Amino acid sequence: MRAFCPICADLFDEDSSMVAPPCGHVFHENCLLKWLNESRTCPDCRIRVTQEKIIKLYFGVQKCGSFNVENATAENEINCLKVKLKEKDMELKKFQNEKNQLVSYCEKAENQVSKLEQEKYENESEINNLKLKLKSLSKLEVKVQKLEQRNAALINDLEHLDHVRTIVSASQQDVENLMNSYGNGPGAVQQISIFCSVLKRELRQVSEAKAQLQNENASLKKDFGLVNQQLKNVLRHKEAHDSSLAKEIKNVSSPKRSLTVPDKPSIAEDHGSRQGCYRRSSSSLTPISVPVGDKKRKMDVVVLDKEVATSSRPVKHATSLVAANCVKSSKPKDEDSVIQTGYNGLGGHGRILIRASYLKLKKRRQ
Repeated sequence: MRAFCPICADLFDEDSSMVAPPCGHVFHENCLLKWLNESRTCPDCRIRVTQEKIIKLYFGVQKCGSFNVENATAENEINCLKVKLKEKDMELKKFQNEKNQLVSYCEKAENQVSKLEQEKYENESEINNLKLKLKSLSKLEVKVQKLEQRNAALINDLEHLDHVRTIVSASQQDVENLMNSYGNGPGAVQQISIFCSVLKRELRQVSEAKAQLQNENASLKKDFGLVNQQLKNVLRHKEAHDSSLAKEIKNVSSPKRSLTVPDKPSIAEDHGSRQGCYRRSSSSLTPISVPVGDKKRKMDVVVLDKEVATSSRPVKHATSLVAANCVKSSKPKDEDSVIQTGYNGLGGHGRILIRASYLKLKKRRQ
């Protein structure tokens, strides 16, 4: 019979120390003691067992030639190795599972690392942007502080100017109220001294402006007197000239006044004292020059058409026609003009100026 320990699965040999609990199952002493340290029950039947109830067994062993102890020992070793191999296989599977878990954990960790690196890059870029914004905001803050200081200074200046304007332009009661609002103290004395200096400066400017206005008023009065005197002189001359012109018009329009023609043409005389008038006919142009001046001046009539010499118009009609058409000054004579003597159309004879333009026109018609 080949008996073995149910705990370690080794065969019993003659050197083994065997024990049995009250239930009668046989175990190696070391194996059962280790078992009882873990559990107070029998490994086979699970009844309650204590160390006091353990019975040590002693067997009488007889050596037999058919029984090979070495084979039993080798078999025990093989069984032990199989158990160890199973344990190693279990450990290998455990380690393989741990490896797989670690690989998956590493993959997750790598993914998480990549995500964290991406977040780190984004955070760094955001930090850089925030730093730039912070710099710009710091500059803006400095500008705002300067503007606030300037605003406060301007507000103080505005209040000061308002007080100055009140002192300069307001009533006496308002000025007294303003002075009383400052009270006593070094600040009030300083403000009052500033107001006094402002008033002195305003008084000096007003005095200078008053003196300048007085000088301008005197010069304008002087210029006004001169201009008024000049206008009076011009008006006097105009009235005298108008009276002389009225007399001349009256003399020219008088029917009893006879017209005399001078022996020489008066075309080369001063053209400023003449008025030229032109009368157009169906065949040619006949300009008539009539002088308007003193009683001693004569009337020159220039006929540019020969057919006008046969005209028998009365003197009164000619005089009125000349007075009505005198709107232009006589033109200067041309170098190619021709002077002829003939009837002047006013009841007498005189020298007639035939202009070069009329001669050219007559030649073309021929």
